[in-house]
Amino acid sequence: MYTHDLDVDAASAGLKVKKAVFVEVSACDSHLVQEAQWVQDTYVNDPKSRLVAMTVSAPVEQGAAATARALDALQGCAVKGVRRLIQGREAGFARSDAFVQGVQEVARRRLPFELCIRAGARPEQCDDVLELVRRVPEGVFILDHVGKPNVAGKEFEEWAKFITALAQFPNCYCKISGLVTEAAAAWSVDDLRPYVLHALGQFGYNRCMYGSDWFVCTLASSILRWMAALCDIVDSASADEKQALFSATACKVYSLAS
Repeated sequence: MYTHDLDVDAASAGLKVKKAVFVEVSACDSHLVQEAQWVQDTYVNDPKSRLVAMTVSAPVEQGAAATARALDALQGCAVKGVRRLIQGREAGFARSDAFVQGVQEVARRRLPFELCIRAGARPEQCDDVLELVRRVPEGVFILDHVGKPNVAGKEFEEWAKFITALAQFPNCYCKISGLVTEAAAAWSVDDLRPYVLHALGQFGYNRCMYGSDWFVCTLASSILRWMAALCDIVDSASADEKQALFSATACKVYSLAS
């Protein structure tokens, strides 16, 4: 059933990609094990593959026991993180007691939990995420796609306040990705620049990591164009800062060998 060619080599030709992490694609719950096992068998187990680990989905909104069962079923897979999409759910979804307890189970297993919201279209989700993080101080969190601000509409201030608030939690990280699909079709580097720089300024390079968002990014860009845009934005960063953004932070958070 999973037939998309995850040819990281072809998609990133010309880039020095050493390792890649697969992030779940919101498969229906009955297929979560199959998704993870397919990634494991097809890519992780291939010594030639640069895809070395995965973030999986788990029904955290069903509480700790259901989350534990789902993750126990994935033993043998290179699971390095958990994500449950929040972006399409009702207000309050991520702050329910059951959701919090599910994320606490993720934290108990020392896995990061990835937060995928739409800050631009659904600003109430920002409050939900902040409450979730407050209630699980023992967890590690990754904000995916810089929270998906409304880049096309040049909406900045409210999103920026959220980023500043989330960055106050030292256990939170930010994935610099997903901006091209939130931008206008004819986007330029300067459209993305203020969002990237604000996230980097609040979290710091040591708590930010690059993400390709491939193959979703191909709706608006190739990996090469997105990488070129980001490199332009961080051109003045130091070598250590670039190392953190493009490698070291991800290796730390996902517990990968550097």
